[in-house]
This record gives sequence, structure tokens and C-alpha cells, in this order.
Amino acid sequence: MDSGGLAVVIHRCLEKNPERRYQQTTQLAAELKSLRTSPGAYRGARKPRPWMAIAASIAVLAVLAGAALWRIWPSLYKPRPRIVAVRTFRDVSADPSFEYYAASITNEIRSRLSLLRSIRTMSRAVADRYNDEDLPRLCTEDGVQYLLAGNVAATREKVDLHFGIAGTLRHATPCGRAATIMSPAA
Repeated sequence: MDSGGLAVVIHRCLEKNPERRYQQTTQLAAELKSLRTSPGAYRGARKPRPWMAIAASIAVLAVLAGAALWRIWPSLYKPRPRIVAVRTFRDVSADPSFEYYAASITNEIRSRLSLLRSIRTMSRAVADRYNDEDLPRLCTEDGVQYLLAGNVAATREKVDLHFGIAGTLRHATPCGRAATIMSPAA
């Protein structure tokens, strides 16, 4: 049933002027029957609206474009991983026989950081190529964003680890940590 034609019939039934209303119920029944059988033939039927088809087409295209962009966005925007340089920790122990602790701890930190996808670690050769005065060059030439350096002091009873993380980005703030690792009883 055509809702536009039905509205016209209802308005005609509710007219204030009695001459404009249906004079007999058979006329009303005939109108309603004609709406049911051929809704386009009634004079009150809606005319096609081409702007609705255009608006629907534009909406479908917008949804398809949004879906395509959602699908390819990860390939367009690839976040750059943070670049971290881990300098070999310095051994500040009084006993030179504990020198291997510093290198072992540094290698362990490098290997654990390399497992993170969002972080790229510089090689030991690149990180240790620069001395303390040349660290700004490490950031500009190699693109390092964070620098991890520290000291290891080992005795027979414990290992003291002092390290600092310095950020070269504006939003990064340098920080330092200290840890004491107790060795198991020998």
C-alpha cells in the first residue's frame, strides 16, 4: 500500500468541509482498494526523487572508501621504532676478576631489548664507537633516541648495578636507577 496515497485518503476523510469528504463509504472502499492493487496509479502517489538515489550512492561510496582506508592504513602509517643505544657498562669493581659481569649484563640487556618490536637496538660496535664527549654525534649521525649506560660494582657478596637512561627527544626526561643483586651463597 502506498503511504503517500493513504495519507491523501485520510486527509480527505478528515476534511472540515463535508462536500470535500467521501459522500459514501463505497467511494472510500473503492479508493482504498485502488491503493492496494496499483499504488502508482493513484494521483497521490509519491514521485521518484533522484536526489535520494544520489545521496544513497554517495553514502555507499563513503562507506566503501572508509573501509578501504581502514584496511590499508597500517601500511600507510608505519610507526618508526625507537632507537636505543646500550653502551657497555663500566666495571668499577676493585677486583679485576669481576670484569666479566659488566660485559655479561650489557649483553643480556641488549638481547632482551632486541626482542621488543617497538625498539631497535644499536649494535655494540656503534654504541661503543663514541666516547663520552661525542655522545651528541651518536644521536645526530645514527638517529639514537635513547641512551642506556651504567656501572657495575661486583664483590663476592653482591653486585651493584647503577644505570641511567637519557632521552634525546624533547619529551623524554633522563632518569637513573640503582639495583643491588645479591649473589647466591657459594
